Amino acid sequence: MKTTPIKVILSVALIAIISLQVLWLYNMYVVNRNLKLEQISQILTTSINEELSKRRSLIQMPFTWKISPYDKKDSLATKPMQVVTENGTYMSENKNLYNENKVTQSLLKSAMPINIHNLDSIFRESLLASGILIEKTHIEYYDKDRDTVLLAKNPIAEWSKQSFETPLLYVDLLNSIGVKAYVNVPYSDIVKEMFFQLILSIILIAFAVSGLFMLLNTIIQQLKKENIRRDFIDTMTHELKRPLAASIFSLQYLLDHIRNNDTSQTEELISESVAALGKQNLYIEKIQEISNGEKGNVDLQMESLPLYPFFLKLKKQYEASDRKKVSVQLSVDEDLSLTTDVLHFSNIAENLIENSIKYSDDEVTIEISAYKKHKEITIKHRDNGWGISKEELPHIFEKFYRGNTAEKRKKRGFGLGLSYVKMMTEKMGGHISVASEKNKFTEFTLIFNF
Repeated sequence: MKTTPIKVILSVALIAIISLQVLWLYNMYVVNRNLKLEQISQILTTSINEELSKRRSLIQMPFTWKISPYDKKDSLATKPMQVVTENGTYMSENKNLYNENKVTQSLLKSAMPINIHNLDSIFRESLLASGILIEKTHIEYYDKDRDTVLLAKNPIAEWSKQSFETPLLYVDLLNSIGVKAYVNVPYSDIVKEMFFQLILSIILIAFAVSGLFMLLNTIIQQLKKENIRRDFIDTMTHELKRPLAASIFSLQYLLDHIRNNDTSQTEELISESVAALGKQNLYIEKIQEISNGEKGNVDLQMESLPLYPFFLKLKKQYEASDRKKVSVQLSVDEDLSLTTDVLHFSNIAENLIENSIKYSDDEVTIEISAYKKHKEITIKHRDNGWGISKEELPHIFEKFYRGNTAEKRKKRGFGLGLSYVKMMTEKMGGHISVASEKNKFTEFTLIFNF
């Protein structure tokens, strides 16, 4: 199964999560902006009233205003209002006119209109006092009937997207004269107020991205394991079938000879059958050993093993092989012994030598060295074979792993050898490492406690 559709699905999910987070942040930005605009509008109203108070303190303009008599059944919100001054009497049924400041603004707009400069100074001071950072402010004194700006403070040629424009605030009785403010607030001020939301969003996105990558990695690893399992089953079927087929062929051939009273090849045919069945049994035993090792059921018979005679015997055995030209060079102290399980240690050494022969050209040189250092015995196994690529190195001890190159996959085997070597080395209290360079060398290092 290809991983491309899974990657596409997870990519779409990741984009969706990030998009939702961005949308959420944008909505939070809009909410914070509206709250900021409402705060600025309230500050403008307060500043207008404060500026009015300063003007009233400069002159003593005689005026009075009173509420005309009304029936008790009328509500306070709907009763008419009568404003009496020395210049005349004003009547209105507009409930918004129950505001002394609006009355005062109406009375002062001709004699002493709003001082835009003072209003701007008060407005800026109030904004800063409220903790709102500002870059620019612009106050307009607006005539609604003429649709013109009567007076303006700090006119600004360009406004950024971070500008706030307050609603037009009417200041007189007839709602004809109003004040509007424009304020430039740095983005950092909004970001600072959204700091918690931003951090939370970043954390959520980080968790989502990490989770999706972990999920993708898990799926890919499962697919790899499934492919390895499938390859192992195919290989195992082939490897187990081959000696079985050879044995069946030999026995069938032997049966035909017996029927014909020909016993000349009996011993040879039986030997071939036994060898084929022995090879099949060896495969089965290797699988069983790994299975028992994973379950912790390995029964180790620890004893002292002289290393030089042991490796010398292997040297003679493999150099005498007619498969290819093999040279085994030993550098082992003659008096060096290792406390180990002889059977499993033999399997480890033979596995390494077999791999060196299998994954090399027509000639191979194997160097085996062993020495004692401090309280450890180090055994090195080095060959000049095909080597292992950097991509393959982290996986060579995995069960059923057989490499990615076509040459290696053509070789017979289950991919269990190095998995067995690592497992048994660790069971006997040691550890193994590997270094390799493609087409140059491969070196395994086994270290055991003395």
